[in-house]
Amino acid sequence: MSAPPNLTGCWDGLYTYARRNIAVGFGATLIETPGWLTGSIQEICTDGPDRGALICATLEGHRRDHAVSFVKTYESGELYQHPVHYDGTLNDDGTEIEGVWRIFPHKTGRFLMIRSGSGSLEARREAFEKAK
Repeated sequence: MSAPPNLTGCWDGLYTYARRNIAVGFGATLIETPGWLTGSIQEICTDGPDRGALICATLEGHRRDHAVSFVKTYESGELYQHPVHYDGTLNDDGTEIEGVWRIFPHKTGRFLMIRSGSGSLEARREAFEKAK
């Protein structure tokens, strides 16, 4: 089996919290250089005093074959002061990354990222929200 394609590009994503199966959408731009990932994430705040505002974050991490790990660090926001650790698995054709996120020590959930233009994120939302 050959290595999946480079991750550089735009991605659409969803994440859920462990006790709430409502998915939150986000957009990501990934830049992969040999083994390293950098990029940015944009999402709409869903809670607290910043609700409805666009919030931005940077990401840094790495990929080894199909294993993808990165840390998301928000640029601002009262509720977004802790880094978020993402660990996922890239599918064989390099179009989806699925895994878990953690804010240490207690918050956790799942995430799904789909390469923009490779399929409908909405088509996957229902199945993602129902899966545990």
